[in-house]
Amino acid sequence: MTIAWILSFLILAVISALSLTGTGESLALAMTAGHLTNFQELFQEAVMAKKSKRPRRSFSAEFKQAAFNLVVKQEYSFKAASDVVGVAVKSLRDWHAKLAREPEPCSDHATGQFSSS
Repeated sequence: MTIAWILSFLILAVISALSLTGTGESLALAMTAGHLTNFQELFQEAVMAKKSKRPRRSFSAEFKQAAFNLVVKQEYSFKAASDVVGVAVKSLRDWHAKLAREPEPCSDHATGQFSSS
């Protein structure tokens, strides 16, 4: 971020705060009229230009299943498995939620207590 962008942002934040409190309305109108366009341009240049231009990645069903198997069958943590396959932890958790089997319901005679064997 450039210093000019930061200063513009801070000035606009102060002006907005003054406008919301009901004081400095004429100051807010006078200052934002000329600087709002500049602020928007700076925002576009500084923030939007830094967003990634790469296309959204898509993964095959086989890839998702293999990543899922790392967690379920090989007992990797979600973090470790996501690092290995190179995806976000949230993506791996989403795939797990879709691919995991529903747990089997308990029998009618379940008590919720464990018996020691």
